[in-house]
Amino acid sequence: MIMKTHHFFLLNLRPWPAIIRVASFNLLLSLLLLIKFRNLFCFTFSLLNVVIFSMFWWITYRAEFNLEGKNSLNLEKGLKLRIILFISSEVFFFFSFFWSYFHYFLSPVVELGISWPPVNVECFDFLGVPLINTLVLIGSGLTVTVRHYFLIEGSIKMSNFWLIFTIFLGIFFTYLQLVEYNNSFFSIRDGSFGTSFFYVNWISWDPRSSRILVSSD
Repeated sequence: MIMKTHHFFLLNLRPWPAIIRVASFNLLLSLLLLIKFRNLFCFTFSLLNVVIFSMFWWITYRAEFNLEGKNSLNLEKGLKLRIILFISSEVFFFFSFFWSYFHYFLSPVVELGISWPPVNVECFDFLGVPLINTLVLIGSGLTVTVRHYFLIEGSIKMSNFWLIFTIFLGIFFTYLQLVEYNNSFFSIRDGSFGTSFFYVNWISWDPRSSRILVSSD
């Protein structure tokens, strides 16, 4: 019997994909509970489940990919191509938001008061949290580049240090985003401006009415 060979390999039978699927579904349900009933415990528990089980899956994949010698040149090319396609999808994803923003910015309609931002919408001072967030975002790109440099040089300790620093900047960036969202003077329901700002459906605080607004989009 002739067996066809190829340059790729299939992972051994593991329970992690099925477990992560269930955990991801629970994460979606807990997100709905968080939005509807502000149940933070279920969401945090489900998020930790996804992170922990994903780590076990990645550790297993790394062991089979590197330690068991199942790596190949064609497989590396395939992984690089996937990363290129992923980055390209992110470029088009954010391009759509920038297109929407500049469309309303350059030609505001009558419903917006022929002005951008719309009438009665107070914006953030760009020298405050937006500027800090921009610097943190640029800094995280710099630190991960330094980490890559030390990784090529073979300095594992320094590489791990800069990786941890990059993760810290990412967490700090997310925290600043949360502060910005919770202290905004508008909500996701405030026309195209609010929708462009809160481009992810989430809970936002409206200080004008002192209540929680939940997007139903």
